[in-house]
Amino acid sequence: MKKPLRIGAYIRVSTDRQVQVFEGSLETQKYRMQEFVKNKNKENKKWGQIVEIYPEEGFSAGTSKRPQYQRMMADMRSGHINLILVSDISRLSRSVHDFSVLLKQ
Repeated sequence: MKKPLRIGAYIRVSTDRQVQVFEGSLETQKYRMQEFVKNKNKENKKWGQIVEIYPEEGFSAGTSKRPQYQRMMADMRSGHINLILVSDISRLSRSVHDFSVLLKQ
């Protein structure tokens, strides 16, 4: 039987305005991912569980030099997590090069 996924949920806002807007706030992103995982587990028992949340505030996705992003990647390399979940790909990266590096790892 396949082991449940150990999920790292990466949430990011780059501006103070995004923090205050309900639609893109860190809490809304977190809630959406928790609901997504809950629904996946209804479809497929023990699909996975969010074991770590990586909240990033005030950093652009134009670079990978973000503290929580770096912590998440270290956790991926160490095996602490084996799936990265984001509410939107733009939360993770806006650089094709950085995204390619992430996929390779």
